[in-house]
Amino acid sequence: MKTAAVIKCPDYEPENVEAALTDGLARIGGIEKYIHPGAKVLIKTNLIMKAHPDKAMTTHPAIIAAIAKAVIRAGGIALIGDSPGGPAGGSRIESIYEVSGIKWAAEHSGAQLVHDMGGRDVFFPEGVILKKMTLTNMALDADVIISAAKLKTHGMTTVSGAIKNLYGCVPGTLKVEYHYRMPNITAFSNMLLDLCQYLKPVLSIIDGVVGMEGEGPTAGVPRQVGALIVADSPYAADFAEVKLMNCDPEKICFFQRAVERCIVEQDFSDIQLLGDDIDALVVSDFDIPNLHNTKLLNKFVPPFLRQCFENMMDQYPVVQKDKCRSCGECKASCPAKAITMVDGKPSIDYSKCIRCFCCQELCPFKAMQIKRPVLFKWMK
Repeated sequence: MKTAAVIKCPDYEPENVEAALTDGLARIGGIEKYIHPGAKVLIKTNLIMKAHPDKAMTTHPAIIAAIAKAVIRAGGIALIGDSPGGPAGGSRIESIYEVSGIKWAAEHSGAQLVHDMGGRDVFFPEGVILKKMTLTNMALDADVIISAAKLKTHGMTTVSGAIKNLYGCVPGTLKVEYHYRMPNITAFSNMLLDLCQYLKPVLSIIDGVVGMEGEGPTAGVPRQVGALIVADSPYAADFAEVKLMNCDPEKICFFQRAVERCIVEQDFSDIQLLGDDIDALVVSDFDIPNLHNTKLLNKFVPPFLRQCFENMMDQYPVVQKDKCRSCGECKASCPAKAITMVDGKPSIDYSKCIRCFCCQELCPFKAMQIKRPVLFKWMK
């Protein structure tokens, strides 16, 4: 049985966060069940880019500090780190740690920040997509991993939670190559499951105090949810997350692939949710703009017409030139090399675009918008 505790947490006051975390851990067996004395524990936070925690893009430092304190109390060695999108290491990661509040979290808790952004190859014969993968040294050198994610929407995967958070264990710019190698959502979802099955985080904790709705994972809007998810499985954690978003997990591609691979039961009966009055924490109108009902499409559209309809539902990035500051981050982050700079502004070659939305995800000025056809919205 995979178990997630959903605990009410109204704000980021340290005493409230620590109380919620303690409650959640107690409901799934206590921290000592997962962390043994002397163990090197990577608290894999979500640091997608240099952003203040108020922007709701990154895992809040109060959550990370509370996790680190719990690890240290259990006798573990708490290490905090992530390999954000784009080039990492040196002054860039230092700046990200500082602005995101993660440096404060380490100092406040007694944890160590990870500065080694290098990686090495490992083999995973059981993988569906990744028989061989390159992972960060911080992930491979840890005895155990805690996935400390942020409750957010995502342009490609619909939601970003404990499973997607592990993509940050792929070093820096190699993420761009992985996007290019796995351009469609089915392959990309299977790749995420390969990472998850190899890394096997012992705990998955999702910061849902303030999440992000709309154009996540970076261009959306902060949304108060008031919950902390503490789980012994990333699948249980993400199942709880989509429930809080008032979303059907059957519509999430990585859950569909997990069912196909017999990682979770088709009816999700192997996932148990614990907590006090979880229904009261569900946000009924949570904005998940890229959610669409592919099951409805498969049911009513003949196979020979399905590709045509899928093309009509295709999403694509559009430049909002009034917001663009000509930084070139979109061009640098595009796996397919579909973006060029013309007169200082990005120009997208849609014949090359693979709809990974890295440009939207990593634009520091929210200048990339995901365009969704009317048919796509009708199929929600």
